[in-house]
Amino acid sequence: MRIVLDTNILARATPGRYSPANQLLNLILGSTHTLIVSEYLLAELRRVLLYERVRAIHGLEDEAIAEYVEASRCQLHHANHHFR
Repeated sequence: MRIVLDTNILARATPGRYSPANQLLNLILGSTHTLIVSEYLLAELRRVLLYERVRAIHGLEDEAIAEYVEASRCQLHHANHHFR
């Protein structure tokens, strides 16, 4: 099955946090399902994680945010076309 998670879920699934979103992401990545992501979604994820109010929740520094987004880019299947 191909699965798309929105930015809100991916932002809540940041490393070092135990949350339902993190559990869901780990469950998907550890299964035969394929998580679909686009460059647009990854750019939005990075932007959202840099918001001060979101940083107060996840506590990640700039470098850790960049690493999380890059790791997401490497682990996830990229959509080859734009969804409309």
